[in-house]
Amino acid sequence: MTAILIVEDDVLANEHLEFILQRAGYEVLSATSADEAAELLDDHEDVQLLVTDIHLPGTVDGLKLAAAVKARRPEMEVAQNWEALTAPR
Repeated sequence: MTAILIVEDDVLANEHLEFILQRAGYEVLSATSADEAAELLDDHEDVQLLVTDIHLPGTVDGLKLAAAVKARRPEMEVAQNWEALTAPR
């Protein structure tokens, strides 16, 4: 089964996306920070898609996370939430 990792610090957005993807038949893992996402990726080699928010808490944002993931696992697909660039926080 294809696993997807969602990295989103907005709990409602995270839960909504997780619900949609699970209903579509995907295994879904969730993280609220880049550090948490890195730990999950270390433990789950079956993750094939990273969906990340751009703005994340901590020193690593979604852009840096995506670059690090692609450097480590170039075969992984990455989708970034570009809406976060213009949405007020």
